[in-house]
Order: sequence, then structure tokens, then C-alpha cells
Amino acid sequence: QARSLAALRSPRRSLPARSPRVRMVGDTWQPPAVAACITGHVRTLSITASNIFETMIAPIRDHVDVFSALSPVIDDRYPPRNAWHPKYQSQTGPRKNSTTTMTKDRIEQWMHIFSPISVDVETTTNENEGLHRCFQKVQRRERERHSLYRFLLRLRPDVAYQTRLPEWPAWWNLVRHAESSLALTDVSSPSTSCFKDVWSLMTRAAAAAYFAPSWP
Repeated sequence: QARSLAALRSPRRSLPARSPRVRMVGDTWQPPAVAACITGHVRTLSITASNIFETMIAPIRDHVDVFSALSPVIDDRYPPRNAWHPKYQSQTGPRKNSTTTMTKDRIEQWMHIFSPISVDVETTTNENEGLHRCFQKVQRRERERHSLYRFLLRLRPDVAYQTRLPEWPAWWNLVRHAESSLALTDVSSPSTSCFKDVWSLMTRAAAAAYFAPSWP
């Protein structure tokens, strides 16, 4: 659920340095099992980045690599009427005729908290374009490390998450038992899809359909 922008502006504790992107299992080193893709217009990323990190990345930080394909647009919509009323805080107003963009250097500063594998900044024409660009970064990393990620987590840069992911042991137990239900490849059917625009978790096999250049 989205949180109010006022709450996000409150002071936050400092965050520890990111651990190496490998973990010890028995006598062998294993790379992260999860690839997190942050895609979409940056919009409120300057104030939502810390929330996204604390709720979605920090609980599994030793087991996740972060990738991003971001559009530099920061104000493509007018705020809705009664924007500060709780009922309307998660809504957006009509599109503006002109938009304001942010520089790549500033966006990279906002993304620094995630220690990302890559930060790709380019104006996109639709949602699928950014998703597919991010997936290409994931695929390139898989070739470099000679292994596939097991799960992909899709996040939005302009959303604040109220529910924090469980710590890795509990998270892993949940997703591995639910793996069959996460392996959905028919993203065109609302009756069989568990994906949402603001948060999606899927197996690597399902990712090819979700991160495709276009949907059916």
C-alpha cells in the first residue's frame, strides 16, 4: 500500500553498507537468487528510494541484485483533487501537456542506496519498453555469472511500500513452496495472473513473458 509523502519526508536512520553479492552455502559461494528490476518514470524517487530499499531490498540484501531501467520524467501528471485526503493519495491526476525531466547524474545519486548492478536512464514510450530494457540487463548479468536468477521482483520507483518483506529465511520458505503459482506465463489473463503494476514477483521462467517487449 502507498504511504503519504509527508511520512516519507520524516528523518530516517542511517543504513549499513551493502554486503558482497555472494553468500556462503556449505563450502561453496552462491550468487544471489533474486533479481530486482526497478522500472518506470522516476517521479518521486528522490523521497521513495529509502522506503523501497528498507521494505523491499534490505530484508533480502545478500540474496538480491538490483537493476533499473528508468525514464527521467518527474512530473507528467497533475495531482488529483483533494490530493492530501487519504482516499486520493494513491491516485494521479490528468496528464500534463509538457513534462519535466531529471538528469542521469541526479538519478544515479538517488539509486546509489541500492548499490545497483546497472542504472539505465532513457525516455520510454510505454511501460513494456522499460521492463524489457531492464530484463536485458538481467540477462547480460546472467551470462557474466554463468547462472540464471531463480526469481525476478519488479518494483516501481514512484511507489512507497507499507509492508516490509520478511527476512531471507522466511522469505525463501514462502516463495519456494509457492513457486508453482509464481510460474505464470499468461500475463494477458487477469483470472490467472498474480502480477500488479506496482509490485510483481515471478519465477525466472515466467519472466520472459512478463518482461517481453509487448503483451498480447
